[in-house]
Amino acid sequence: MTASVTAIGAQALVPGVLLPDIAEGVGLSAAAAGGIFGIYGLALAASSFAAGACLRRLAGRARVIGGLAGLAAGLVVVASASDELGLLTGVVVAGAAAGIALPAVYGLVAVMVDGELASRATSRVLLGWALSLVVGIPVAGLIAQLFSWRSAFVALAALALVAAVFGLGLPSADPPEERRPQFREVLTDRAVLPLL
Repeated sequence: MTASVTAIGAQALVPGVLLPDIAEGVGLSAAAAGGIFGIYGLALAASSFAAGACLRRLAGRARVIGGLAGLAAGLVVVASASDELGLLTGVVVAGAAAGIALPAVYGLVAVMVDGELASRATSRVLLGWALSLVVGIPVAGLIAQLFSWRSAFVALAALALVAAVFGLGLPSADPPEERRPQFREVLTDRAVLPLL
C-alpha cells in the first residue's frame, strides 16, 4: 500500500519539476500547464467525497485496484497529450482515480491492523508521501533528462500498475457495516466540522 501512496503522491509532485518541458510539449505557457496540473488536487478531493458516498458498497480492495488502474490510464493520457485538452483529460482522470484509491488505502489499513500495530502500519503507508518526494521526483527528473518528460509519466503509470497488482494481495472483505459511520454522521460530528 506504500507503493500506492507513492504513485499518487508522485503524480502530485513530479509535474512541478517537469513543467517547462511539459508546457513546451503541449504548446502551452508554463503558467497554463501548471494551472492544469493544479486541477489534479481538485479532482482528487472531489472524487474522494463522491467515491465515499457512491462506491462504499464496493470492497476496499476493488477501489484500490480500480483507482490505481485509473491513475495509470490517466498518466498514459498525460504522457501522450499533444494539446491542452489531452493534458487536462489525463490530469482529471488521474486525479479522480487517485481520489478513489487513496481513501480506500487508508481505510484498509484501519481494517487490516488493529491495536498497537495500527500506528506503525499507518506510518509505513504514509511513508509513500515521503518516498514520492525523496525518490519519485529525482527519478522522474532523471528519466525525463535521459529520455523525455513523457517517459517519466509512463514510468509513473507503470508504478501505479505495479501497486495495483500488489493490491490483488489485499483482503477482499471490508469491515462489518456497523463499524462504518454514515457520511452524514461524519459531516455533522462536532469534532469533524472544524477540520472541514
